[in-house]
Amino acid sequence: MPVGEGGPASGLVTGGGASWLVAPLGTAPQFTGADFTSDDLLYAKTAEDFVRHEVLPQLEEIEAKQEGLMAAILRRDPSNELAATRLVSALVHRNFPLPAAPRIWERNRVEYVEFSPDGKKLIALRHTKTLRIFDARTSEPLTGALAHAGAILTAHFSPDGKEIATASADHTARVWDVENGKPLTPPLQ
Repeated sequence: MPVGEGGPASGLVTGGGASWLVAPLGTAPQFTGADFTSDDLLYAKTAEDFVRHEVLPQLEEIEAKQEGLMAAILRRDPSNELAATRLVSALVHRNFPLPAAPRIWERNRVEYVEFSPDGKKLIALRHTKTLRIFDARTSEPLTGALAHAGAILTAHFSPDGKEIATASADHTARVWDVENGKPLTPPLQ
């Protein structure tokens, strides 16, 4: 490849590849308004209108990351492609979880969650003396409490999802029927 204007010591290589990245630009304009197509100008006008009418009046809510704001903007004007694009981008590149079902408990920290093998049920462990089986879609309890004399430390579904094994601080383990929440074994020591 030929060496650029500065000679071999300049390190500027021309003649293909990415040489344009290191080539001197000079003083000539590199980008002018004449380079915009009518589509580019329309997109810029749409973006400007969106910022002026939708973003600036709601700047505080946007800065506070108010939940549902982009969806509300899109509902007001479903033809707003910029809002739709931004909403899809926010959802695809989100760094926050979106709830798939209602909350299971309002109080007490959940220490462990496990889905059944078919994904339709879940157990949520709070290190209390009871455990419940929930519908994974609706968060409704499917059984009564599965109880030990001490705090339940761990629980797992069987591979077929028909039983749950629990281990407790009371030094016992039990196996439970998932469908009705009844114990299948006495406390095992």
